[in-house]
Amino acid sequence: VAANQQMRSTTNLLIINLAVSDILFVVFCVPFTAADYVLPTWPFGDLWCKFVQYMIVVTCHCSVYTLVLMSFDRFLAVVHPVTSMSLRTERNAMLAILCAWVLIITTAIPVALAHSVRLYYFKGRNYTACVFSTEEGAWSLIGFQISFFISSYVAPLTLICFLYMGMLARLWRSAPGCKPSEESRVKEP
Repeated sequence: VAANQQMRSTTNLLIINLAVSDILFVVFCVPFTAADYVLPTWPFGDLWCKFVQYMIVVTCHCSVYTLVLMSFDRFLAVVHPVTSMSLRTERNAMLAILCAWVLIITTAIPVALAHSVRLYYFKGRNYTACVFSTEEGAWSLIGFQISFFISSYVAPLTLICFLYMGMLARLWRSAPGCKPSEESRVKEP
């Protein structure tokens, strides 16, 4: 896409953004989360604990909100095909992607602050784990889980549903055979 100007479209830029966020997840989250499940301790230190948990939230939100942007792009193309041509540009797509990343990166900072490596005892042995830290009382695990559920599932799903309902309504109104013809409105005697 970078080398071929003809491949540059809002859809392709959004697909590339989705791929970038998914690759970041695979590189920075999957191996360390897998190691966390297998190993009895967190061997990567406190800073990496914070970073991995932060990246999990960032990459999740980037993937999900890229899907929202894709739905919005499709909505504009279907519902406002002519007037949206000036909005659906490469520059605007890059701007929307950049804004999404900046917003997600900054709003996820509390996730890094709320996680740390903690020592725990199990069957007389010491272990460490990278966990959500509730010891200081500054962070609420339930609050985090609810806000993550709403921001990564409920809000994007709601937005996507409304966008696709708008597209369906537009397509339904313009589909042939949806409007009753004059003959069908005349009642037979």
